[in-house]
Amino acid sequence: MCSLAPKTALSGCGTSAPLVNREMIDPVHNLAVDEAHQRAFSGAAGALILWDLAGGKELRRFPAPADRLSAVALSPDGEHALAGADGEITRWNLSTGAEEGHLAGHQAEILTIRFSQTGDTAWSADRDGVVIGWNLVTGEPLWKQTLAKDDLWSVALSQDGKQALTASEDRSVILWDLTTGQEIRRFPGHHDAVYWVDFSPDEQSAVSASADRQVILWNVATGQAIRTFQGHSAPVHTVAYSPDGRTLLSGGEDNTVRLWDIATGAEIFRFEGHSTTIQNVLYLRNEPRLLSRSADGTLILWQFPPADAGLEHLDLAFLKDWTNRNRYVRALTCDERTLYAITPLCTNSAVAGQFSLAGQ
Repeated sequence: MCSLAPKTALSGCGTSAPLVNREMIDPVHNLAVDEAHQRAFSGAAGALILWDLAGGKELRRFPAPADRLSAVALSPDGEHALAGADGEITRWNLSTGAEEGHLAGHQAEILTIRFSQTGDTAWSADRDGVVIGWNLVTGEPLWKQTLAKDDLWSVALSQDGKQALTASEDRSVILWDLTTGQEIRRFPGHHDAVYWVDFSPDEQSAVSASADRQVILWNVATGQAIRTFQGHSAPVHTVAYSPDGRTLLSGGEDNTVRLWDIATGAEIFRFEGHSTTIQNVLYLRNEPRLLSRSADGTLILWQFPPADAGLEHLDLAFLKDWTNRNRYVRALTCDERTLYAITPLCTNSAVAGQFSLAGQ
């Protein structure tokens, strides 16, 4: 496991520079990645921003449709974006920066937006349990379903749009049939509010994160807990599956991003560099990097061993090289320089209680 506190090396346990938007005072509310074009799209109070992942530069800024943005999504071709705020979804053309229209139908905070694989339809869900399927060509709803559940924190939609998982303030995780609006099963196990839920890539399992500091892996077919991941020292706000379904990322109020081995439940790496709550983490599907965002408006791009390499990838040669490239070395104190005879030694300064390096 790696654990660094990179206050001077902000890329932390990785070699890529962070994407930092110092102008944002209010929290970033969501994040999406377009790997084909090496771009990220983030939402914050007052702005939507398209980022260049390679250089960490802002490419384009869009006026936010409302003060509070709660969900963003990128189309499969990376040309369009959907941003949800205060019950309304706005569609943007990322190449021109033009607003392309609005999708109206929600009355509550939008928690999730998802494009279909073809990009001509989408699904969205809000905190009151309303889920809507959209025709993006006409901008009209295809269907609307209201789940018998409100006060939600997270909604995950299956790839075919027929099922949904919800996470709620009342500690519940529930699987729903979106064709009927009926509850299929519950997943008991958390002891406090559940902030995040998501399907695995094959949708055979699911994962949830809670204020009880736990991340739980579930069997979707039975509702039984498969494994619990413990280690966070504060509430956990977000979780992400690796593309191959072998590892998990989690982040929360202890300001850390943690990488977990799903098969064993072991913590593999710990990424430290954010100074406020981690609100979202994303794997980059085609390269060994991840992107995280925190409540202070900071995005950090991290590098780590390929998820598909497995733990056998962590041999001695790799660990030595990785450590040399990513370690954080603090400056030695004067007492330590004297103890270990490391030059240059410190000399007494003209100011009492201060020191300088000899020869400097």
